[in-house]
Amino acid sequence: MVCKYCIQISYHGSDFSGWNGNNDKFLYFVIRETIYIITRKYVNDLCIAGRTDAEVSALNNYVSFSIDINLDNYFIQKANMILRNRKVVFKSIKLVDNDFSARFSAKSRTYHYLFYFQPSIFINIGCYLYKIINIDLMKEASNYLIGLHDFSSFCPKKYENKRIRSINYINFIEYKEFDVNFLCIEINAKSFMHHQVRYIIGALLKVGQNKWSLQNFLDYKNAKQVSIHTSLASAKGLLLYQVEY
Repeated sequence: MVCKYCIQISYHGSDFSGWNGNNDKFLYFVIRETIYIITRKYVNDLCIAGRTDAEVSALNNYVSFSIDINLDNYFIQKANMILRNRKVVFKSIKLVDNDFSARFSAKSRTYHYLFYFQPSIFINIGCYLYKIINIDLMKEASNYLIGLHDFSSFCPKKYENKRIRSINYINFIEYKEFDVNFLCIEINAKSFMHHQVRYIIGALLKVGQNKWSLQNFLDYKNAKQVSIHTSLASAKGLLLYQVEY
């Protein structure tokens, strides 16, 4: 009998060039080959909750697939033995309904973007900023993005008919670890367009660095087109934190 499973994974983006590809620099290939080594069966319906760019990491991402073999937690142990030299971990496996999709069944996704303000050898996820930024002003600018909006200024042209999106919340979390000050910008929505979070962070950073006023930010948002005047934030600072079902 064919069963549908969902596996929970974590990975460091420095080890991968994205999701879909036919060599071991792509998550799809690595996960599919790992399943094959254990089961001797290739799965053809791998679906991931958050498709990833090169260098984007995930604390919790989810992959669903169908297979005619019963899998249990021993599958997770075997997978992690196979992957012990790669920057990806299988965390759990769950039997799900046949109509479940890791991507389309998700109710919301939460991304974290990490900035740190002192150099450190212990940090391998985040974007280093050597100048003080105005976090209060960034918070004020982020309020213009909460709720239902046209995000044409924060996505590639290919999303021409899908740019009306809703952001549930944006939080700014300051903390200290390894004697380093961090800023985590947390963004939650049902779904995001390709590069949307990184365009949003790039625009907010311009406000924080006093390169844009709040009015400049609002004008850019209302222009409804990606401009050379904004920046795509580095993929190294982006982390898929959680997917809710």
